[in-house]
Amino acid sequence: MNLCIKKMGLAMFLCFGLIHSSEQKHSLPVAEFCANILDDNKYELVLTRNIEIPKNKKWNIPDSLDGGCTSWEYNYLLEAPQSTKEDDFELFMRKGGHFCFSANSPKRRKVEPLKTELVKGNSYLGYFLENAKESLKNYYGKKIKGQWLAQLYNSKIKLSSNFTAVITGECSVNSNIAEFCAEFNKDSNEYSLHLVKNLNLEPESNWVFPDSVICNVYNGEPIWEIEYSLDAPYDSDSSAFIGGCVALEATPSSNTLCLKPKIVKVNLNPINRDVLHIHKYRAKETLKPYYGKSFKGHWKAQLGGTGFTYEKSFEATIVGPCSKKEIVAEYCIDENHRLVLDKELDYIPRYIFAPASECHFCNKKYRENISTSIAFKKGVFTPIEEMLYKSCEDYSLKESLRLPQNLKKERALYGKVLPVRINAEIQSGESRRKDYYDFRIRVNGPCEK
Repeated sequence: MNLCIKKMGLAMFLCFGLIHSSEQKHSLPVAEFCANILDDNKYELVLTRNIEIPKNKKWNIPDSLDGGCTSWEYNYLLEAPQSTKEDDFELFMRKGGHFCFSANSPKRRKVEPLKTELVKGNSYLGYFLENAKESLKNYYGKKIKGQWLAQLYNSKIKLSSNFTAVITGECSVNSNIAEFCAEFNKDSNEYSLHLVKNLNLEPESNWVFPDSVICNVYNGEPIWEIEYSLDAPYDSDSSAFIGGCVALEATPSSNTLCLKPKIVKVNLNPINRDVLHIHKYRAKETLKPYYGKSFKGHWKAQLGGTGFTYEKSFEATIVGPCSKKEIVAEYCIDENHRLVLDKELDYIPRYIFAPASECHFCNKKYRENISTSIAFKKGVFTPIEEMLYKSCEDYSLKESLRLPQNLKKERALYGKVLPVRINAEIQSGESRRKDYYDFRIRVNGPCEK
């Protein structure tokens, strides 16, 4: 009897032990993300709980390599809710580009230890989803699939592993700090800041607004003159070229009065080129110590036609170099087969083809002939006329452009992110050269009538 019980107990122990082992095998940790709602139809995912990626015994990772880079490039992809299915090119854009600038060395170098966790790298975690704030509520708490990727520079070694994630809910993001990334182009002593996360500050409780003001003749709204400044890292240099010319633009007013003007939220204009282009010697190297550190900013709004002024201080930080090309603008398609500029989200930097000292607009020896093309299909750029123009030093988008006649299926473009290329033929003195610069746009859908 005792022997029987002992045998049964051992069997039960073995049984429970096997079940427990099976549960451990399949109950892998789940990565957690929150959703940061960017606007009505856009959101991005923010990692709130990281996980350990299980190592695969089949991974063959060398201890060292011959010269060059021996570090890893990490990315991860998520099958997150979105309104349109990604094509192959969009998937490539999400993974980002991998670059290594280390010079080759004759000596063998030790391979950097592999990080088996979610490292964002160049991963783009922004998604287009109609009525994002409400639509996402159906997905909160539900599991989604993810893929972790690692690539070893200077080798053909590429690793991947699947994982599970969940969107826990909407992010409670600290809205008091503006986040920028830094872009470096042809001028080694300049950098441009691009807004990654905007402010969302409440107005001051002691701000007083007039009962009525004159209106903008175009949209019948109050005329606001809003500006801001940043105490971002810079080097003062009286000999440095600052600005090419000044465009004076006055907003015409009407005889109509706008009642009870007010400020609902305080945020920043992402297209403020004069503030966001900054002079700093050897910018790419000397800016590194400032990444992640906060600096002061000052916001100011003046109500046109009145003496009412409103000011507010804020904090800002540079998170690091821009790792991907941001979406510069959103377009809609009108009934005349045109892409119509709907909203500017970012800007094209000034010194994308030459340093400031060379491309000064008064320099008669410098000539720049530019053209644009859009990749409506994967890897195939189609020339587009009159998409942008150059005013002083700045590249500005035109209000509309005509689509190619052979592009018949306009609906296929709705919700798509399209790569755009600026091609340049440059003559500087006696020398000639060609260059290009890439950015992206989004087509939201048909224009509202």
